[in-house]
Amino acid sequence: GQAKALNSRNQRNNQLDQNNLSFNTDLLYRMKFNKKGRTLSSNFSFRLGNNDLDGTLESVSSFFDQNDGLISSDTISQINEQTNDQQGYGLRLVYTEPLFKRTYLTLTYDLQQNSDDLDRQVFDRVESINEFNEQLSNQYKNLYTFHNAGFDIKYNKKDFNLTAGLTAQSTNINGDLILTNTTLDRSFFNWRPSLWTSWD
Repeated sequence: GQAKALNSRNQRNNQLDQNNLSFNTDLLYRMKFNKKGRTLSSNFSFRLGNNDLDGTLESVSSFFDQNDGLISSDTISQINEQTNDQQGYGLRLVYTEPLFKRTYLTLTYDLQQNSDDLDRQVFDRVESINEFNEQLSNQYKNLYTFHNAGFDIKYNKKDFNLTAGLTAQSTNINGDLILTNTTLDRSFFNWRPSLWTSWD
């Protein structure tokens, strides 16, 4: 026999109340010395963010036969409460020292750290009782740390420029998945040599 087609109808009501807060700032400081060509500069940046969300979901899915008779219905009633806090800062130091005529040494150091804290809790409404939905909920804390230190030597002439350097990079990612009691801790280290030249 032929399969009978089913008709479906869906009614959905989704309400959200969301608040966002963000703050960013940068500070730059430069120092000049008596020796020509010797400089020191520093830059500090800071970032702060917060996102709060409260929401509700009401959904009713109904299934009908060819005669428009109700076969079954599925109701979803959920509450979503979420808080996300983010924070980050960065520091950059650059020191330049003249070595010889037209030759300069530059030392650099960079530090960046970002943290992310999320708490999303979803509840299913079952007969006026809120039951925690672990599959749709999520709670984690992440911390990302990046170090970059290096040097380069520059030779500048009217028709010729040469720069050679070496940089060390270190990255660490640390995270906690609270609901599954899982910890992530990974570190990476790289050497990055560089060589750049131009001439006319």
